[in-house]
Amino acid sequence: MGEDSCRSTWKEIIYSLGVSHLKWVRERAADLRHVRVLESAAVSVAGTASMGFTPWEQLWVMLGAVVFFHTSEFLLALAHHGRRRVNAASTLISGPYLVALAFSMVEHALESRFAPRLKEQAFVSYTGLAMVVVGEGLRKLAVVTANKSFTHDIKVDKRQEHKLITHGIYRFFRHPSYLGFFIWSIGTQVLLVNPVCTVGYAIVTWRFFDHRIPYEEYFLRRFFGQDYVDYANRVPSGMPFIS
Repeated sequence: MGEDSCRSTWKEIIYSLGVSHLKWVRERAADLRHVRVLESAAVSVAGTASMGFTPWEQLWVMLGAVVFFHTSEFLLALAHHGRRRVNAASTLISGPYLVALAFSMVEHALESRFAPRLKEQAFVSYTGLAMVVVGEGLRKLAVVTANKSFTHDIKVDKRQEHKLITHGIYRFFRHPSYLGFFIWSIGTQVLLVNPVCTVGYAIVTWRFFDHRIPYEEYFLRRFFGQDYVDYANRVPSGMPFIS
């Protein structure tokens, strides 16, 4: 086959492909309006994400997270220990906790009124929501893994069902439930874009666990002896700056 013949063949192929492509474009031209609709929807979603939550939405999402946390804590305690060993304290709602919650709502209301631009930080709100989800998940994973060995109050006497849990999430942290609550509680304030309460919650919660963990581990060493000592030497507490 000569050079001119090859060129002619390639021209015919290219021409044929071009005609086919034009037909395809003409047939699909009517569908362009659907593409534009999809593009408009995508832009709308992206715009909503960039705006983040409104102050009211921030508040309702936070309150929803609070209700879910405390309700699920009570129901899990009920499932693991039965009605006779569970009371209202298993909701983990106390006077100081309600005061802290009230402070966070007051800060949110004041800043929404006098510094509304502060509450428009979409990235901050979504970061807080992610912290709430991660903290909640970590907490519940710890509760489910420990099963009957998990209690909301510190036991000073060892019960028959009380076992040293070192598997699952407890392979990585000695107190994953505390770490989960720490992340969750701070996340609720990051979600609200509450700078004052974010710092306040972090400090108060950390100080609470800084006192609680040594006290609790005193009894755990009594219950499990060298097994717990070895476990504690091998696995970190999970809480930052608490050995």
